[in-house]
This record gives sequence, C-alpha cells and structure tokens, in this order.
Amino acid sequence: AGEYIMLNIETGTLRAIDNKRNSISGFAKSESEVFYRLSTSQVDLLIKKGEKSSTQIEMRPKTLTLTNGSFTLEMSLPCPPACR
Repeated sequence: AGEYIMLNIETGTLRAIDNKRNSISGFAKSESEVFYRLSTSQVDLLIKKGEKSSTQIEMRPKTLTLTNGSFTLEMSLPCPPACR
C-alpha cells in the first residue's frame, strides 16, 4: 500500500485501498466514499507490539480502530476530507 493504507467497513466487509484509491482488497464505490487513512508503519508497529496472529478492526462513532493484543491504534483520519 505504500506509506498509507485506507480502510472501510461496510456491512461487515472490510475493504482496503491505497492513498491513490487503488484497490488492495475491494474498491471504493465513489470518490466521495469515506475511508479511514492509517500509516502503514504504525499498523506494522501495532502488529509487532501486539504479537497476535489476528487484528480486530472496529468502526467507532468517529473513527476506525485496529486492535492487536492489548494495543489499539485509534489515529485514523477520514478521507475525504483528510486524504493527504
């Protein structure tokens, strides 16, 4: 995905795109559809620190979070508007 990955959960299905909105897993239905942008280095660090084989992804009221073990990454930005 490069420096950033963007995630979206809709009806229980996870979709991932890169920062240019190219498909990694699934696709964006439109340019205005909101995905949550995360630094791939921070996601990597979360997985290394959590030391678990699976990572939970949760859509909270204002942000998307990733949890691995006892560590949670809550620093995701909605795109749009924060796409760069």
